[in-house]
Amino acid sequence: DEGQVALDVPRSLNTYPQGNLSCPCILSNGFHDVCTVFLLLFGTESAKQNVNTVCLLTLAIIDGMLETLEPILRELTLIDTLIRLQDEELYDYIQKADVLPYYCLSWVITWCSHDLDDFAKITRLFDLFLCSNPLMPVYFAVAVVLSRRDKVLSLPCDTSTIHSFLTKLPQDLDVDALALAAMHMEQTYPIILLQHLSGIGLDTVSAVNTYQHLW
Repeated sequence: DEGQVALDVPRSLNTYPQGNLSCPCILSNGFHDVCTVFLLLFGTESAKQNVNTVCLLTLAIIDGMLETLEPILRELTLIDTLIRLQDEELYDYIQKADVLPYYCLSWVITWCSHDLDDFAKITRLFDLFLCSNPLMPVYFAVAVVLSRRDKVLSLPCDTSTIHSFLTKLPQDLDVDALALAAMHMEQTYPIILLQHLSGIGLDTVSAVNTYQHLW
């Protein structure tokens, strides 16, 4: 029944064997969570074809799928700049608490599929991320943080409290509203401008910087 399906989907996202897809990409750094979504949507055989295609066309060049997390961690540092540009009070509070922007690492590298239980919300976000620059999950993460500003500002200003709160992706997200906010943010602070404003230049061969040219 529908109730059982609602329970089984999030359980499947965390327990589906990682070796069921033959994919040229590295099944690490969270990519198995992405593959699992395709498995649940299309079944094993169709998922293999779809994931391989997506790997070759888009995901294989995403920086979070390289052998180390260094490129994606560098991209996450752009989060602080975006928060500062959007909300200086919130930025100052997070900085005062000495919280680094790595709290949303799993959101970014798994496209939120590791943290959300609602499969409809997960697939909605996949639609967004599949048709956007690979940095869109970062813009989305910032939109989530900004949407929680009042709660963050009400917490004690210490590292453990703020970091612990920010690592938890709320299950009641208004995905559509946050997606619109993320897209607006990208339009206001496009990829190249954002790097300039932050003083953080990503590698010239980064998926973020090559996306427009390759597509």
